[in-house]
Amino acid sequence: MRASLFSSPEVREGVQRLEALGLPPPGFIPLRKEQILNVTQALDPHYGKGGRSSLAQRAGLRYEKKVKAFLERTKPAAILGPWFRYWIDSSPEDASGLPRGRLARFCQPDAIIFEKEILTIIEIKIRWCELAYWQLKHLYLPVCISFYGPKVTRLICVTRNVDPFVQVPQPVLIPNLDTYFALDRIGVFRFSGARSAPAREDSE
Repeated sequence: MRASLFSSPEVREGVQRLEALGLPPPGFIPLRKEQILNVTQALDPHYGKGGRSSLAQRAGLRYEKKVKAFLERTKPAAILGPWFRYWIDSSPEDASGLPRGRLARFCQPDAIIFEKEILTIIEIKIRWCELAYWQLKHLYLPVCISFYGPKVTRLICVTRNVDPFVQVPQPVLIPNLDTYFALDRIGVFRFSGARSAPAREDSE
């Protein structure tokens, strides 16, 4: 039986507390599908705007480039880095505290793949982290469902480093992008940048 990344009772208890609290990472505002008024495809809103990046950001971009090259080789149907513009109804009850009205925002999944009536949304992180879960589940998923319509959807994070103590609900290590896993979970695919590192199978 394949175990989730969380095998100890202490870590599982921490995850349950996090789920109960529903706390996103600092600075991240979760999006609900009910908030979305409209979604369109968009051009890169940052095109032509230069800026300095840190060493960590440059390392992340190099890793992302390697993963996207891997996706181009192995998943011809992959759409890499699509931009979406979406409008939400910002009410006084909105956790963002923004005034009521239409608010336009942008987002960019690292990749989306349509295969056999299944929409796969991929986020690339050099290190598996809480933000990857929240972006996939509470940003890209509602935006893509609003744009493409109801689909069977899989959420996958491709990462080089897996931290088993990242506290998010029910991730599962997968040995490749075609592995079946329960659709209410987040697939975590470990990719070194040169070749895939098979996920280790544990038993509870």
